[in-house]
Amino acid sequence: GSSASSARRLSGGDPADSSTGVVDTSSLQVDVKVFHCSSSKQRFSSFSIKPSGVVIQGSNAKSGLDIGQAYANATCSSLQRYELTDARACQLLVVSHKNSFWAVPAPEAFSRHSGTCRMLGDRNHPPSVHSLSVGDVLRVGSVGLVVTEVHDGTSLEALKDSTIDRLVRDTAAVVEKEDGKAGAQVKTANAVDDSPDSEGTGCISDQKMCYMCFDDEQTSSNPLISPCKCTGDTQWVHVDCLRKWHRTGNESEVCNVTSVTASCSVCKTSYRSSISLPGGKKAEIFNEQLKPPYISFLVVTKHDMAKSLFNTRFQLSFSTVISPNGLNSTRDLHIGRSSTSDMMLDYRTVSAHHAAVRLRDGAFQFIDCSSSNGSYLYLRKPVELKLG
Repeated sequence: GSSASSARRLSGGDPADSSTGVVDTSSLQVDVKVFHCSSSKQRFSSFSIKPSGVVIQGSNAKSGLDIGQAYANATCSSLQRYELTDARACQLLVVSHKNSFWAVPAPEAFSRHSGTCRMLGDRNHPPSVHSLSVGDVLRVGSVGLVVTEVHDGTSLEALKDSTIDRLVRDTAAVVEKEDGKAGAQVKTANAVDDSPDSEGTGCISDQKMCYMCFDDEQTSSNPLISPCKCTGDTQWVHVDCLRKWHRTGNESEVCNVTSVTASCSVCKTSYRSSISLPGGKKAEIFNEQLKPPYISFLVVTKHDMAKSLFNTRFQLSFSTVISPNGLNSTRDLHIGRSSTSDMMLDYRTVSAHHAAVRLRDGAFQFIDCSSSNGSYLYLRKPVELKLG
């Protein structure tokens, strides 16, 4: 439930051997700032750490694993413990390894308030440019975003559907517990059963009528489908009609917005994610693709004041803002609460122009734009501490 940034300093003479260039970490110590996630007036706590390492301990014991004790048992050593006055923080192990200091977070499910993160910047701290990759989990203000797809113009890398479902399920479960609703059922993207016995077929009809446009004509690219469990007059609808109805109005040539959990207003079930086309092929109903290079984000946190935000997918395309060499963007694409942002996250903890994504040498980079509530990268594995 907290984030760590660091500044390295010397506690003795020059630790580098001029003849070998090897760094002697025994003469180093690292200063770490841990930023509180709770609403405490104390914004951060500072710790000076020697190579022997320490465990920074919060009062949240949800992870169930004492990483400090596990490390001490493995190395046959004892670690100093620092107490952190934050009810949402678990544990952070900071130790030296080879020529560097490393931060090791305790296993903890990510949510809008939990999960150890690395600060990427805010209005009081300079931005740290982060190269985005598939599987990255970002906290923009308090909105959690997962990078689900990266297409560099040549090849596509994407998270598996099972991984996305698990992330959505885990973060939703954390919120249910925080709100005192433990045990409540959480709907995931494919709430409608895909088995042949499901009432909604998701297949093309031979002689039916669209209940939106009242037209019975259909084509291979715009078929009449039964995407939910409705029967009777509201059973059939054109794919294009359904897409137009559920568009958010924020789409543009650089940003495509879709709701993964779009649901039927009549039968209240979630729409199918795909349909069967002639010849046995399948097509996505809502997952329309912009031209590459593009990067896709999925909102995995629930917010009572913006319930429709949960499970929304944003696809940012650089195809219209790409340099002739195809490796760099001619401008940044902005993420923020303002309607002038390329990717609008309409939530109170998100700044008007919160962050930016750019393409540099074929890689997507995330940069905080001096936001009020900060940008963070969720840590799921040890991270090397560097100056700043």
